[in-house]
Amino acid sequence: MTYVRVISIDQLLYTKNKQKMELNSITIITVLVLLAFCILPIVIMNQKRKKKASESLQLLKNLAEENQCTITEHELFNQIIIGIDKNAHQLFFVRTIEGKKSRQKIYLSDVKRCRMEETGRTVDSIHVIEKIDLAFAPLASNQKEITLNIYSADYDNLTLSGEIQFAEKWAKLVNDHLKTINK
Repeated sequence: MTYVRVISIDQLLYTKNKQKMELNSITIITVLVLLAFCILPIVIMNQKRKKKASESLQLLKNLAEENQCTITEHELFNQIIIGIDKNAHQLFFVRTIEGKKSRQKIYLSDVKRCRMEETGRTVDSIHVIEKIDLAFAPLASNQKEITLNIYSADYDNLTLSGEIQFAEKWAKLVNDHLKTINK
């Protein structure tokens, strides 16, 4: 004798939906875990970058405060942070090279002009940039030109990534400020 179990359509749908729900929850959990593994390193790197930027800005502000100045404009670029106090006419520069920070300040009232200076060589008809500086020409002819190193092939990446634009921008900003001083 054969028995046939009669199942209502509701019971059949309930069983299939329950199986789908179990499969969906496993899939969702797996996707969330994988997503967390992908996003977490990005979040951690972003937090470290923000912390490093904040520390660099604080170092620049401290340098300015030591000279009774307040940074009115600044920019962080790679291992460099540069800032200017437009009221006190001073420029502050901090660069990190192999973990060591070099700090410089320039009295813009003693400067005639600023320019970007590029040093390089030609190898097989290809121009290779070895160094980019901001050069400050002094008002007094008996003083030496002051340079701030923006890029050096000796300790920076071999590929330039905006250093020229950064130097040009700050040379223009300084020269525009010098025009207001020398009126």
